[in-house]
Amino acid sequence: MRMFKDQNPPVLCWASPVVATGKTGEYYQFSAPHFSITLPVGETHSTLLNGQEASVLLRTDDLLAPTSVRKLKLVGLSKVRLQNQYMLCPIPMFEVLSGVWTLVSCITYPDLRHFLEEVLCDPLVISLFYKAKGSEDGDFNQVGDLARHSVDIACVSLSLANYYQLSDVELSLALVTALLHEIGKIRLHYNSQSGILVSEKVAITAVVGPYLIQVLERDPALYEALMSCLNCIEQPQIIYMADTIVKAADKLSRTKHQFDKAFADTADYYDLVVTKKGCTDLYYRRATQFQHMEKFD
Repeated sequence: MRMFKDQNPPVLCWASPVVATGKTGEYYQFSAPHFSITLPVGETHSTLLNGQEASVLLRTDDLLAPTSVRKLKLVGLSKVRLQNQYMLCPIPMFEVLSGVWTLVSCITYPDLRHFLEEVLCDPLVISLFYKAKGSEDGDFNQVGDLARHSVDIACVSLSLANYYQLSDVELSLALVTALLHEIGKIRLHYNSQSGILVSEKVAITAVVGPYLIQVLERDPALYEALMSCLNCIEQPQIIYMADTIVKAADKLSRTKHQFDKAFADTADYYDLVVTKKGCTDLYYRRATQFQHMEKFD
């Protein structure tokens, strides 16, 4: 999926690390376009690095193998905020975290980008969002599914917004809505030990409410649009194109998820196969396979 119109996302590609031996023992040596770093092997603490373009936080326990290649999306965050992202996000979710901030970099409308960054940099949001479930026992009920589902919807929404040539503010609103449309679930009882809320509308207001007030002070019309698109209003008076796109992307994502679950142990399609005896039987055959799954007596 092509996520960017005219520019590539800010990506820093780390070369494969080399294990060497130094005065303090083994260490990983990484090379990047602008600088190189050294990380001790086996340590689980975080190391803050200062490069020419950005500050990157890595944890050495994220290095699954000496031959792994790390790709980190970089955005214009302060050192403290960048540090919080990688310290509070579970290591298996680093790629999802990278996807989130790549999508944030596509938001060009200043007030919406500021609002989204404030929400995503909230320590409570970071600590819960990337390990939250999308539901208690329905779709997306695994740890981390809420963030994965949100990124999926945002990618589809971005593609649709680009295709229909929405304005910058509409495209930005669609991305903010997609990434935050279910953010309130982090405060529900099945995602938070102290969660006692059962209403998603109440929960989402509890999460983004303080930051929405800041939007209200700067742009009341934008505040109303966010309230409507984030489902904070029971019966909105205005229909927004951004909201329509996100709802369509959400439905597609859920349908795909349900199909994947329903047909997890089933071949992609079936074919009619004529056996040696001339009988026509029905056999399943996967699209990735070139040969028929024929059964002969």
